Amino acid sequence: MPYCVVLEYQNGGSTGVRFIKTFSSKEEFLKQDQPDQPKEEGLLVIAEGISMEEAQKLAALTPEICYLTAAVEEMCSAEDGHIDIDKADLFLQHAAMNIASVRKIRKQYGLQPTYGFPFVLIDGKKSQKNQLFTIIKGAFSDPWGTVGNIENAIMIVKIKIVAFYLNG
Repeated sequence: MPYCVVLEYQNGGSTGVRFIKTFSSKEEFLKQDQPDQPKEEGLLVIAEGISMEEAQKLAALTPEICYLTAAVEEMCSAEDGHIDIDKADLFLQHAAMNIASVRKIRKQYGLQPTYGFPFVLIDGKKSQKNQLFTIIKGAFSDPWGTVGNIENAIMIVKIKIVAFYLNG
């Protein structure tokens, strides 16, 4: 049986996204603290040594809005926050699939997403990435981070991306 760990991103556009990582044993998990296998920075351990079912339940508590901001982070350049139009649709589709997946798990177990979730910190730069973060934050202000209709949520982000390109 795998050693299941639920982790949550604590910084960047993926802030608040939870995911499951499995190890062959607790010892393998603890090796991450060793100099030859450093633990990834910016991750919080939510739970460890739990069943896959419990891990799935905890990961499903990710606020939906966090999948949108993670998609924005992935589609934008790290240097200047400029959108890579060739990546945008792929990452938005991935966000939509993640949202649908966690909704299914939450419905199955009668769960609610995390209330008062952490939102990505928006720095003062006027980049396309930060403008998208601001739009997402304003459009989906539910304290549970839900986005309502998935297709509409994705369309809001796509419309802003198209506007960026039309305005040069």
